[in-house]
Parts: sequence; structure tokens; C-alpha cells
Amino acid sequence: MASTSYTFTESDEEPDEPFQDSGSEYLPSESESISELNMSHEFDAEPQNTENDAEQQKRSRKRVRNENKWKRNVTKTKRNLGEAYIRVLKVSDGRITRVLVNKSKAMPAPTDGRGKQPSANKTPDHKVDKVKEFIERFPSYQSHYSRKKNPHRRYLAPDLNLSIMYDLYKKQLSLKDEQPVSKYIFSEIFSKQFNLHFHAPVSDSCKKCDLLQNKLKFEMDVEKRQSLTTEMELHQRKAQSAREGMKSDAVVAKNNSEVTAIAFDLMKTLPTPVISTGISYYKRQLWTYCLGIHNLATKESFMYIWNESIASRGPQEIGSCLLHFIKNQVKTKKLLMYSDQCGGQNRNIKMALLCNYIVSSHDLIVEEINHKFLVSGHSYLPCDQDFGLIEKQKKYFKDIYVPDSWETVVKAARKKVPFKVVQMTVTDFYSTVNLEKNITNRKISENKLKVEWMKIQWLLFKKSDPLKIYFKYSNQDFAPFDSVDVSKRNSSNSFKELNLLYPKGRKVDIKKKKDLLDLAQNEEAVDQQDLGQITPPPPAPSPSPQPPKSKAKRFKSSTQMPPEAIEGHLMHAVNVMQQITSNKPGRDNCSLYGELLATRLDG
Repeated sequence: MASTSYTFTESDEEPDEPFQDSGSEYLPSESESISELNMSHEFDAEPQNTENDAEQQKRSRKRVRNENKWKRNVTKTKRNLGEAYIRVLKVSDGRITRVLVNKSKAMPAPTDGRGKQPSANKTPDHKVDKVKEFIERFPSYQSHYSRKKNPHRRYLAPDLNLSIMYDLYKKQLSLKDEQPVSKYIFSEIFSKQFNLHFHAPVSDSCKKCDLLQNKLKFEMDVEKRQSLTTEMELHQRKAQSAREGMKSDAVVAKNNSEVTAIAFDLMKTLPTPVISTGISYYKRQLWTYCLGIHNLATKESFMYIWNESIASRGPQEIGSCLLHFIKNQVKTKKLLMYSDQCGGQNRNIKMALLCNYIVSSHDLIVEEINHKFLVSGHSYLPCDQDFGLIEKQKKYFKDIYVPDSWETVVKAARKKVPFKVVQMTVTDFYSTVNLEKNITNRKISENKLKVEWMKIQWLLFKKSDPLKIYFKYSNQDFAPFDSVDVSKRNSSNSFKELNLLYPKGRKVDIKKKKDLLDLAQNEEAVDQQDLGQITPPPPAPSPSPQPPKSKAKRFKSSTQMPPEAIEGHLMHAVNVMQQITSNKPGRDNCSLYGELLATRLDG
């Protein structure tokens, strides 16, 4: 059967634009489509079937060319008819009709009403406000190092992260039967509406080594690279020399009964209370300080413990602990001390004056003190190993309610040779005010050179020169000492007696006191059953006599207590915390919470 081909007859004039100004005469209809238009053209066209075409189709299997089906011609046809504009703009015929009708009546074009209603899945404002209030409850602080570049940035504790905060948030709302926001919304509020960051964990890397290594990575100049390499080698040799000096002094002290060698350092602060509930993350806690003194010859370790309601952790507190140790433990005339280079605690005029006071005192046997400083970042003191044992032991004491509980943790940290713990009181800390009034803090040495305290590596104090401070900027024995005379003109060479640093105890911040009382009174912060195991409070009122019960109805374990006794424990703990955080605690008040540890783990 011969196929039939059709040809289109096109008028010489192009079809009119459908969007020209024609008033209401052009009213497109949905029923009209390009396919119908094409069909109408096909039926109107006259078929032209010739014998030549039929014979040509028999000889060839090629499809007959139909230019009307070419893509460009189909697009052109749609464009001429206006259908392309309608489909692209997603505009219905009815809308075009209304616009054209209104245009003829000179009416303004209607405005788009989409997007005027509030979003259905938007987080309500009251939920956002609750998330903000929750985040603001976490204590934050400003970093000293980023204060210049980011003055408004604040940091949260390094043991926190966003997951922990969100879990605490969900737990808080679950107690109130409220629905929390999603973690994504919580993260968006934390990131976009707060300038908070989590502080990086504190590391003991050497700052100077890190700086030199970074410079070497990007330095291309050969001479500068050689200079940086030489500087790093000298720095590391200096650090190694200081450590070897500490080892050799330990051997000397072990073989010489006239020499005592010690190393001392302050452990990182210990919080109280330590509880398993999340409320402690956004409450201020009472800090407990622990100074470790390690005898390099006998390997004995002494831990001096006190909390911030008794004293702080400055040079006067560190010097007072050393004074207590020398009074009770040192029986030699020569004392060698090693510590880090912390300027606020160890290497300053207050600590130097206390050492001068010790060697000049008639009540003490020590006549010479050599205080040597290890290089920062390389001060691997034996105290650090002792503190590591305490940190490892902490995980076995999940709940600590009073500061004296840390004494139990420290004693349990080492089994063979337990640490000797000394509880410092307000009567053990002395002030250096009288010593400072009796001297002149000169900045020029006897060699007419400036005294640079931050570069001193060795301090020497002699009984023969009680008002002279000998120093040098090297740990090498062959390096000569320089000295500075701190005596006042027309004054005696004797030191006055020391006064107490905090005769009535140290005041605790009011905000911290409020948080401590909230922790003590919060039912979630104290596990009443564990509290009954820790301490024997004042005897609870005995219950009314009851007939004996069978063994099956008794308590499940010997550690559980009646409800009346548990309530007595809780009230006693609250009273003790109030006495700890009072403005004038003193030792008498502080000794009260020591009763809570009298029989820990005994029953």
C-alpha cells in the first residue's frame, strides 16, 4: 500500500502575536492545543499522491521528510501560538482572560497573595526562648588569648559538647512533659544566636617548639631555616640539660644525707560536688586545690589539700605549703627544689622572700635553698605521674559531695606507698605583706644589669645573706650568679613575723554560693541512697516501735536506710554546704563537713 504524504499551505503573512493589544477579542481555550492545530492543518491540506512518489518509496525504505515535525519548527509553531509562554510561566487561560478583561476596564493588576501566611513548620517563639534560656545557664568565660581578636567570644568547659547539651535539654523538658525541639534546631540556635565555643582540652605541648616548627614548615629562605633550626636545637638542649640536672641532684640527695631534693607542682583544680546528674554542668562549683611535693631521693609524695573557702592558689599559698613541709619533713641544711616556670606561683618576689625568710629563721634547720626551674613545655616532673594516678582513681568515685572527700580519693590512688595527705587550714597560710614592707624590690642587679624575672632559671638563697637574692639565667653549674640586694636603707636585716593570710577564711563569691546551695538542695543532685552509705549524720528520730517483721520484708541490703534516716542525711548535707559557703567559714565550720567522711565505705 502506497503511503500518502501531505503538504502544508502556509499563508504569506505570519500569524499575529497572541499577546498583542487586542482587547478582549483573544480568549484562549484549554481545549485548543498544538496537536489539534496540527490535525486541522493536515485535514485541510490537499493530498498530493503521484506515481513517481510511490515508485520512489518502493525503491527506498527511508522515512519521508516531514519538516513540520522538526524540533525547531514545532517550537516555532508553539511560540507563534502563545502556548510556550503559557506553559513556561505556568499561567492558566482563566488568569490571562481576567487580566485582559480588567485591562479593558482600566483596573489595576491584582497582587500576588502567596507567601503571606506564617509557615506551618516554623518553630514557635516560646520554644526558641526556652532553648536560649537553657544555653545561657551554662557558665562561660572569656579566653585571655583570644580577647584581642574576638572580644565577644566566650568559651564553655572542654568536657562539654553539643550532644551532651542537647541530651541535658531533652532530659529537662521530659521532667516537665514538654516536647523538645529537634537537634538541628538546637544546633542552629546555638551556632547563630550565640558566640560560644567549646574550649580545647588543655595540653602540655611546648609553645616555643610548636612556633618554631610552624615557621620551619613555611620558611623558604635557607639562611632563615638554618637560624630557626639552630634556635630549636638550643632550646631542646636547654630543656634536656635541666632534666638531667634534676636526675643528678636526685642521685646526690640519695647518697648525701646533708641534702634534700624535692619537686613540687600544683594539680589542676578539683570540683565539688562531683555528681552524675547534668545539673552540675551549668552550676558553679567549689574548687579544691592540691599541691604535690615529691621527694626525689625517697620517692615519698605529700599532697597538701585545701579548698577555696580557706585560701586561693597564689604564691603565698604555695610558699606556705613549702614552709609547712620544711618545718615537718626537712632535716638537712641544704635544700634543692625543682618546679615549672609559672610566674604567678613559683618565680616571683613573694616566693623569693618566703625562701629568704626560711633560711634566716632560727626555728628552721635549712640554711641554703637552690630553686631551679625546668623549661616550660618540657617540665616532666615526678608530680605529674602522681597526679596521673589521682586522675585515674577519680573514675571510681562518681559522686563527691564535700571537699574532704578528695582526701579519700588521693589516699586510694597509690596502693604500695600511699600518698601522705595534709589538710591545710586557715592557720597554715601566711601573708608576705610584712616581708614586702621590710625590703626594697630593686630592678637592677649588683652588676648594673636589669633583673629579668621571666628569664631566671636558678635562684639561690643563703643564711649568710638573708636580704640578697642570687640568680642566673642558666641551669649550668659553671655559669656565674648575679645578685640583687633587697634590703632597705637604715633598716635591720631581720624579718618580722608572718601574719595569717586569711584569718577568718576566704570569702566565696555570692553567685557561687547560690549555685552551691542549689546543688545541695536539688533532689536530682543527691542520690539519697548513696548519701546514706557515705556518712553518719546526727541520729535520725527513731521510728515508733513495731512488731518484728519476717526476714523477707526487711530491707534488700544492709546499706539501705529507712526514709526518716535518709531525710536526716539530706538535711545534714544541706546544713554543711551552707556552713562551707558562708562568708566566714573558719576551720571550726570546715571541720563539720569532715564528719561526713568518718566512715566512708565502712558500711
